[in-house]
Formats: sequence, structure tokens, C-alpha cells
Amino acid sequence: MALEIQTYDLKANQDHTFTFNNPVTQYMVGMSAFSLGYGPSTDHHVVKAAIQLQHNMTKNQVMVSPTLTLFDDGHQGNAESDRVTVVVLAWTGVSAEALTLANQYGIPNQGSGPPIPITANSPNTNYGLLSGFDFVYSSSHHVREMSANVGTVSPVSGALNTTLTGAAQMSDGSGHTASTAHVDGGLIVSADNTLDIALVPTGTLYNNGAPLSLGQYASYKHFQPLLTGFRVQFPSNDDHHLQEVTAGIMVKIVGSNLAVAVGVAHLHDDSSNYEDDSQSYARGFILCYN
Repeated sequence: MALEIQTYDLKANQDHTFTFNNPVTQYMVGMSAFSLGYGPSTDHHVVKAAIQLQHNMTKNQVMVSPTLTLFDDGHQGNAESDRVTVVVLAWTGVSAEALTLANQYGIPNQGSGPPIPITANSPNTNYGLLSGFDFVYSSSHHVREMSANVGTVSPVSGALNTTLTGAAQMSDGSGHTASTAHVDGGLIVSADNTLDIALVPTGTLYNNGAPLSLGQYASYKHFQPLLTGFRVQFPSNDDHHLQEVTAGIMVKIVGSNLAVAVGVAHLHDDSSNYEDDSQSYARGFILCYN
């Protein structure tokens, strides 16, 4: 039995099968980065911007089918350049009573999903992760801001369930907001102190901000980023057409094998209007493992 981690960079509508060493007993699908846009040298209004990761399991495989959507009243996003970096955490072999991996769709803005059953009393790990989002205006508008975040409500002592919470928004500078705004989330709950992993919160990683040093976790060989949320915003109350929106967390090796985590959160049109770096960020966790 083991926790196995795999990641793959997928284009829009490009299915992928993750094959693990042993039969999968439970799993969670998340993401570490994404990009949605209309393509080079073109920008447009937005009606809908969304990423959804459909998935299912059979034996030792998890199949993921991404749907990346961007359009206005007459233009579609660029399926060739749109991407999402998918991360799958799978528990394989004998089932783990002290671990719960799960996913949930359609968590509303400033709301929560139905309770998710868990198997661990008083877990020491209870984290929500971003696995998708859906922003829809009632009609075509500019963009000022996009944001999506997933969290959890700590289980009541002795309760064998937990709850994912969501925050999601898309707005312009004239008071128009998304009539539909929700997130999809992944869940990691554990009371197993024998797992040889560390889940390190990144905090808020701003563009060009100080990276998060992972030096104290140097004993681990691998560092897998996982998004919990992002925000991108043009300066002040400005809004513009959209050419591309991008967010993610990456781990880089600097100096003498020092691992650091950096965040990116970009938003721009085709007229050299870019995000406000003091308001745009990515958040998540780094999963350290051997």
C-alpha cells in the first residue's frame, strides 16, 4: 500500500489515463497550473471561463477528461494553447482507514458542498484543493477580476465528515458580476502519522514576490505543487478585453539544490494591459514525498 502521485500537462479536451503500480482504492484529482486564452494577437469579451476535470477509476488506472472553456458571444478560446496541469493522488493496495481522498463538483461562491464522509477521527490533515472553476456572465462583458479558492471546515470532534468551502468571482469595472460562479474541489484528510509526506502551505504567492523556501524539507526527493486558489486583477477599477489568464505554482531548484516555490497569476489583453501584481496571486500546498 502506498500513496502514489502523478502529474500531466493536458490540452483542452485531451483525455489522459494515469496508470499506477497497484490497484487504486481511492484518489483525488487536482491541478497545479492552468492557462485559458483566445490565442496570439487577439482578445475579446468574456461570457464564460471554466475548467472542469471529469474522472473515473478502474483497477490501477485513473482516467481524466478535461474541459477547458472560454468564449464570448461570437468567439471561442484557443484549444491548442489552453492547458491544465493535472495532479492525481492515488492510494493503492490495501485500503487506508486513516486517509480520505475525494472530489466534489459545483461548490457555490461563499458556500459549501454537502458533507463528505471521512474515516479518520480527529484528523491532523484536512485540506481542500482547487480542481476546477466555472464563471459565467449573463451576457458578454470585459474582465476586471477573476478569483477562485477552495477551503475546508474542520470536522467537529468525533464527526466522521468534513465540508469543502468555495469562493469564486468574475467581474468587470461597471458592476457586472458572474451570474454563475462556483468551484470544484479536492479533499485530503488524514490521521496517519506514518505517511512519509509533508504538506507545506505556500501562503499567498504574488507575482515577482519572495519565493517560499523548502530548505527545511530537503530530506524529500520530490515536491509536487497543488493549487488551492488564485486571483488575477487589472489595476484599480480598470477592465479590459481578455487575451489570456494564467495561474499556477511551480517548484524550482536554485543555488546548491535549494527547492523554492513560486506563484504566477497573469491576466492581459492584446493592448499591453496587464494584471496588478500587488493584487494577483496563487495559493496552494507543496506535497513533499520520497
